[in-house]
Amino acid sequence: MPTIAQRVANTRRATLQSLILADAPSWYSCMSGRGTVLDLSPNRNHGTITLGTGTPSVLPLNHGGDGALSFDGVTTVVAVTDAAPLTNIWDAGGPLFALLSPTAAAFKRLYVKEAASLTDLRSAVGNYCVLAVQVGFSVTSGLWVTGTVFPIVNTSAIGITYNADDVANDPTVYFMDFATGGFQVLTVGAGLTEAATPVGVRNTDAAANLAIGHNGYAGVIDEFAIWKGRIITRQRMQAYMQAALGMA
Repeated sequence: MPTIAQRVANTRRATLQSLILADAPSWYSCMSGRGTVLDLSPNRNHGTITLGTGTPSVLPLNHGGDGALSFDGVTTVVAVTDAAPLTNIWDAGGPLFALLSPTAAAFKRLYVKEAASLTDLRSAVGNYCVLAVQVGFSVTSGLWVTGTVFPIVNTSAIGITYNADDVANDPTVYFMDFATGGFQVLTVGAGLTEAATPVGVRNTDAAANLAIGHNGYAGVIDEFAIWKGRIITRQRMQAYMQAALGMA
């Protein structure tokens, strides 16, 4: 019989999962599988793990979670075959959410959908690094970078929302450092810099597979979710992060 502490932990884990699943993600995984990571969304586009010397089912980053995936910084990657729910997620607004505990940062990619969409960690200074979001456009790709605020080794939660329908739009980055529990909203002019202004029309990523932990990401990734063609509000992103930290 589970202890009271275990019941509380399981309730909190269910809270994070139920919050995300209630918002109908296009893809969502606890990242806790061996050989395969299960897509818990109704789409069931499961991912295949190339493990290398990475480690499956390590301690979760999510409070009360059931495991996560540790990436070795060389070979480990999760590949998800392209499908309609995963294509051009930034159209009409598309969010991304994940829990991270990187061990290094130097152009280590978290999310890749060919050259049309990249999210990576770079430019480490001490124990902190920059998060960069790049979205491909026909003339010039858009590139946005945060300040050096994302911790290396410590756990953090990130959320990104962006609408690629208009080149005038900019992403919003949501962030929580689990060491402090502080919730931040980064926008252009307030913690986020537009390093390259998009020009043209959004490039399609149709037929490109989704890769998580691509190009040498080292560290743990947990609770990875993306949505296509919808907006997740600031309040909802904050609720995800608080649930993951055990504050819900």
